[in-house]
Amino acid sequence: MTGPTANFFSLLEPLPRLKQVMDEQMASPYFPVNLSQMQAQQKFYDIDSGRLNLENGVQIQTSWLNHPQGCMGFRMETKDGVLVYATDNEPGDAAFDKSVRKLARERMC
Repeated sequence: MTGPTANFFSLLEPLPRLKQVMDEQMASPYFPVNLSQMQAQQKFYDIDSGRLNLENGVQIQTSWLNHPQGCMGFRMETKDGVLVYATDNEPGDAAFDKSVRKLARERMC
């Protein structure tokens, strides 16, 4: 039997990548537990504007949102339902507004 899986999603960026940051954060002295004793499996996904197919029929669609420092919205879809997470968006740009509406209504599965 395998343990739980923690999925981490990050944008393709120059190093340090999210895995490196997490490895450093989870090392002594910050994290007092030996990671080799933990049963959780970590999976890292680099995402950008587009679609990602995960296990068990889960699909994630991403779209850039309107924010001065950049922001990305997500749509996670399974056979059981849909969750759209589009926070910190600044409405008012026609192209970005259209992209957010498409993210909210587009059916992938």
